[in-house]
Amino acid sequence: MSRFIPVFVLASAAVAAPVPPEAADAERVRKGFGAPVDPDKDRTFAFYPAGLKLTAPAASHKFGGPKPGNVPRTERRVSGDFVARVAVAVPDPPAGADRAFRSRYAGGLLLFAPDGGRVFLGRLKRTGQPGGMEWSDQAIAEYEFPAKPGDDEGLYACTREPPAGEWCHLRLTRKGDRLTAEFGPDGLTWTKLGPEQTSLPLPKELTVGVAVPNTTGKPVAVRFEGFAVEPVE
Repeated sequence: MSRFIPVFVLASAAVAAPVPPEAADAERVRKGFGAPVDPDKDRTFAFYPAGLKLTAPAASHKFGGPKPGNVPRTERRVSGDFVARVAVAVPDPPAGADRAFRSRYAGGLLLFAPDGGRVFLGRLKRTGQPGGMEWSDQAIAEYEFPAKPGDDEGLYACTREPPAGEWCHLRLTRKGDRLTAEFGPDGLTWTKLGPEQTSLPLPKELTVGVAVPNTTGKPVAVRFEGFAVEPVE
């Protein structure tokens, strides 16, 4: 006598593995910083839960006058009045870095207009200062716009001694035609870097992010944390 033996087949639905919390945090940070931009296809963007480590390689990466040039950076579109802030940790000069006149590297906030016009607020290390070819450490606000008729150049920069310690906090505020650059040690206490700019040709639509220019001939890795762009009234 034959027996009928029922066979039950259990179908298991494919369930995606949960995303590790660290990876989810890193992705959230990446979205906050905006789109990574790598003109020369040779940089490294490493997002981690607290921020971004951006490495500019040994090849020269510098601003192209009033435009971003081939500097590795992130980009976010911003419209109207806003405040942008970030904390930056710029390392000591790399071993074997070129000490040629005006060799430099930096990390900071980059703001630019589509048709030309650039503002860089950051922590800068460079040579070529009075007293020889040693490296200097400075907080810098640099403005470069297309030169107007009668102007020798469209570049203006102001520097000050940066705060002690590894991290330098940066804040850039736009209100109408006014642009205020500030830096500080902790994100609570702020010092203006140069006079408030009141006549810059700023359009309503701008691009803001972080950037790492580097002309030392050695790779430089800069860390950014707490990047935020918020509207202001």
